[in-house]
Amino acid sequence: MDSPFDIYCNTSTNPPTPYIPLPINMSEVVEISGEHIRVKSPVSGGFCNMSGVSAPDDFETPFRYSLSFLSTPYTLSDANQLTAFGCDDLATVAVQGGAATAEYTGGCLAYCPEAGLSRNGSCPGNGCCHTPIPKGIYEGKYIRIFYLLWGQQS
Repeated sequence: MDSPFDIYCNTSTNPPTPYIPLPINMSEVVEISGEHIRVKSPVSGGFCNMSGVSAPDDFETPFRYSLSFLSTPYTLSDANQLTAFGCDDLATVAVQGGAATAEYTGGCLAYCPEAGLSRNGSCPGNGCCHTPIPKGIYEGKYIRIFYLLWGQQS
């Protein structure tokens, strides 16, 4: 295999942890086969008090995550999707090439009419939404994910 398929091993952890080098960050490998590689991505969360009201800072500091496939052989598969779980939470994804204009945007809004409704439901439904991320358009692109708590509950 060529160097774009190199996997690095962090031997300072027990057990050692495999990573693939992507242009923006190192991504931990959790599963690998002859056709697919699955890596960890961060999970965003908001903080609420006992009444379900989000702290004011949550509105001003959205979660942002970028993933770059520039100079790599990797793309996303059709198994990928963007999911928001909570109340009054907005999740969006944008795919960009070299220009600042997004070539693809998508997103979803998770909404609950009152705090706590998202606990036992199915997705999509109260407090949960998901949207597919189309496969195959990511080679040589940046993927940017934004997650924003925009209401009074999370």
